[in-house]
Amino acid sequence: MENDLSRPLLSVIVPVYRVETYLPKCLDSLVGQTYADLEIILVDDGSPDRSGAICDEYAARDSRIVVIHQENRGLSGARNAGLDRATGEFVAFVDSDDYLEMSMYENLMVAAMERNADIVIGDFYMILESGISRRYIRVPDDGSLEKVREMILADRIPSYVWNKVYRKALFDGVRYERIRGFEDLQITPRLFQRAHKVAFVPEAGYYYNCLNMNALTAVFNHRPELNVETKYGMFAAWKEHERVARELGLDVAGFAETRAIKSAISALVADRAHSVLEPEQKRQLTGYLEEKRAVEIGGKHRMLRWFARYSTTLCRLYDYGSFVWRKYKARKNKLRE
Repeated sequence: MENDLSRPLLSVIVPVYRVETYLPKCLDSLVGQTYADLEIILVDDGSPDRSGAICDEYAARDSRIVVIHQENRGLSGARNAGLDRATGEFVAFVDSDDYLEMSMYENLMVAAMERNADIVIGDFYMILESGISRRYIRVPDDGSLEKVREMILADRIPSYVWNKVYRKALFDGVRYERIRGFEDLQITPRLFQRAHKVAFVPEAGYYYNCLNMNALTAVFNHRPELNVETKYGMFAAWKEHERVARELGLDVAGFAETRAIKSAISALVADRAHSVLEPEQKRQLTGYLEEKRAVEIGGKHRMLRWFARYSTTLCRLYDYGSFVWRKYKARKNKLRE
């Protein structure tokens, strides 16, 4: 299929891991996009099933598809490999167990061109056990960049990367850090800080699959110790929100600071229970909390901070109960309205 040279090339980066059941539907929705000016980069992240072979089969049929086979590096490593390979003026991301409306990128890219936008955001659907539910992006009436940034930093506009297209220049010198579960939440503030214009389209084009609990992007795992890394990832993400908010002089910095403090305490409690984090990660957590020692926190997190300092047994009891509850809530949120 020939590209229209008058329209920007869009590089679509698709990390692939253990999705042989879902991958064909995802790829069919990509190769059939009405916006044909695509470079589709499939990153086989050491998948142990037939996912890599499926990628090769599709690449043999469509010259726009590039396949990268690599050892497992996690979601961040897969996306970074795609970014390093991408040649488009714009980039987008797709999770390989999801799929798209055929007109999704047409709608987003037309808005990017007509409005000279660096980031374009669309609505999306959640695929739940109870059915498919649309999610609406709530945007400020005047569309001002400052208000959009405030909403991103307060997580009132979701930080998901897959319902957006980005001017690739925003990623110059910016790559995903390897944290568990909150990669999008961490990188999004940097991108919106760099953007000069953000646009919205009212169409929903992305279908996010909440039913695949084994995907590379899954946050919760059956082994409770992996929840330590998730908690650290949340801390790293909210710390980045705070940093960007302070650099931009936005009031939402205090909100992000509170979230980062609570996440740091939770991570230390979980790590005392399981001893998972690297020494440098522990130093970051304790150093941040020491820096924020004058910030008031609620009684629950004062208690948890005491647990983290003095009692491994209490940390293990709390972490186990917390993990079971969070896992239950996560599954409930994924499978029900």
